[in-house]
Amino acid sequence: MSPSREITLRECTTRAARRYIADLKADDGAELHAVFLAEMESALIAEVCRHTAGNLTRAAKLLGLSRGTLRKKMQDYQLGVG
Repeated sequence: MSPSREITLRECTTRAARRYIADLKADDGAELHAVFLAEMESALIAEVCRHTAGNLTRAAKLLGLSRGTLRKKMQDYQLGVG
């Protein structure tokens, strides 16, 4: 990989998935799809909220969610919305 080439989101996700799966114990893989999606979604929401300096209206728009859905997901993931 050349130094000027940007790493794609898919490549980053693939690397993270490989590391996570390699670290699994034999029975730790239950519901891997749901676990991985929840981890990715919560990280994305947290970063978008950081990017918008906590402006949930802007964050929701960037994510393509309603503000209410964003607040519910933040509560579900315990991301600081009461």
